[in-house]
Amino acid sequence: MDEALVYAVKEEILSSIIKKHNIIFLSGWSKTGKTITTLKTIAYFEVRLYFSPIKQSTKIVLSIDPEIQILGSVSSYISVNSEDTIFVIDDYSSSDNNIKLEVHDVLKNKKTNTKILLIVRAFLDIKDLLIYADALVRFKKNTAEVIYSRFQEAENV
Repeated sequence: MDEALVYAVKEEILSSIIKKHNIIFLSGWSKTGKTITTLKTIAYFEVRLYFSPIKQSTKIVLSIDPEIQILGSVSSYISVNSEDTIFVIDDYSSSDNNIKLEVHDVLKNKKTNTKILLIVRAFLDIKDLLIYADALVRFKKNTAEVIYSRFQEAENV
């Protein structure tokens, strides 16, 4: 299958999920396009926030989206108060325990309208966080699939 078509399909699937859900978990192995597809898909948000425990990731992210705000910690997203905001937490599987606790607290105590998209290698890495998910999406080499979706009414999104 043509690589451009594969990415277009992944973008379309992810876009429809983001529109209808507030907390999305995205899994997939290395080189399945999780981060790049996410960045292309969220470009229409007024405020785009990004955190990764891997500092090299931020350079790649900024080369794709120079307008995205890179956060130094997970909890610093709380200070951003905009209706049209999405917060991408990348490389969760590489996070240390302190970052994982921060992510857990942010998800547990989420009170803003900010959408949160958590990128992981495998859902097993986040089994204790699954209760907070509105949607689970898995990227494979040539496709993406929605594993779980708790549909939200449009006025609640």
